[in-house]
Amino acid sequence: MKTAEGQMVIHNGSLIDGNGSAAVPDAVVLINEGRISYAGPVAGAPPPAAAGVRLDARGGTIMPPRQMVEGEGVRGLYGMRDGAWD
Repeated sequence: MKTAEGQMVIHNGSLIDGNGSAAVPDAVVLINEGRISYAGPVAGAPPPAAAGVRLDARGGTIMPPRQMVEGEGVRGLYGMRDGAWD
């Protein structure tokens, strides 16, 4: 399976990591070459690549699909706002 290339940054949302813990406010997810390299508070994040794709969650929820939680590889991340998928 070919994975994504480059870096994607998803920011400005609350992260639900799928492990049952509380949502992380003001979170960021960094995806490098199709794999999550960081997911957590923006304050602890490494600096993103300048040329990467940036997605603003607009204060909504950042939640990985089941495949990511089970370690089957990145197939995408989705932002949810007001109970509806963007």
